[in-house]
Amino acid sequence: MKEKSKELKKEINKLRSRLLKLNEQKEGYFRKKAEVKKKRIELIDRIRKLKEERNKLTDLVKKEKEERNKINQEIRNLITKIKEKRSERRKLKKELKIKKDPSKIKTEIERIERIIETEAVSFTKEQRLMKQIRELREQLNEAKVLFGLDNEIDAISKRIEELKKKSGEVHEKVKTLAAQSQEKHEELIKLANKVEELRKKENEAKELFEKSKKEFTEVNDELQKKLMKIKELIKKKGVKSGDVMELRRKEKDVLEKIKKGEKLTTEDLLILQRIEFKK
Repeated sequence: MKEKSKELKKEINKLRSRLLKLNEQKEGYFRKKAEVKKKRIELIDRIRKLKEERNKLTDLVKKEKEERNKINQEIRNLITKIKEKRSERRKLKKELKIKKDPSKIKTEIERIERIIETEAVSFTKEQRLMKQIRELREQLNEAKVLFGLDNEIDAISKRIEELKKKSGEVHEKVKTLAAQSQEKHEELIKLANKVEELRKKENEAKELFEKSKKEFTEVNDELQKKLMKIKELIKKKGVKSGDVMELRRKEKDVLEKIKKGEKLTTEDLLILQRIEFKK
C-alpha cells in the first residue's frame, strides 16, 4: 500500500505540473484571441467611419459633376446661339451691301475728324474730308442695325468665357474630390484585408484555446481521479500528524484568501477542490 501511495503521489505531482503548464498555455491563447479580436473590432469601426467619409466624397463628386454638366450644356447652347447670331449678321450685312464693319467705319470717321481738328488743311481738302465723313456716316447709319447684333455677340462670347472658366474650376474640384474618394477606397481595401488576416489569427487562437481547454479538462479529470484514490488510501491508512497539519494550514490559507477576495493560484484551486471533496 505504501508503494502504491508513493506512486500515486508521484503521478499526482506530474499531473499538477502538467495542469499548471496547460493552464498558462490556455490563458495565453485566450489573451491572444482577446487581443486580436479587439484589434479586429477597432479596424471594423475604422472601416465604418472610412466608408461614411468615402460616401460623402462620392456624393460631392456626383453633385459637382451634375453642376459641371449643367454649365457645359449652357455653354453648348450659347455656342449654338452665337453661331446663329453671326450667321444672321453676315446675311444682314450682305443684304444691306455693307462693305465695312460698323466699327471700322466709326474708326475711320474718328480718324478724319482728328485730321480736320489737329492739322492745318486747305479749304478744298477740308471740304473733301467733310464729304467723306458724311458718306461714312450714311454707311454707319445703314449699318446701325449690325451694332445690336455685335453687342449681343460680344455679350454671348463674354458669357461663354465666364462659363468655361467656371466649368474648369468645377472640373478641378471634381478631380480633387474623386482623388480623395479613391484614397479612402484604397485604404478601405487594405483595412478589409487586415481584418481578414486578424479573423484568421483569431480563429487559430480560438482553436488552440479550445484544444488546450479540452486537454486541461482531461488532465484535471485524471488528477481528480488520482486525488480520490489517494484520499481513499489516506482513509484506510491514515496520515502523519505533520502532513495533516500542513494540509490544514494550506486549506486555512486558501479560505483566508477567499474571505479577503485575493486572487487564487492554480495550486490554491486544487486545494480548494480537495476541501470540497471532504464535504
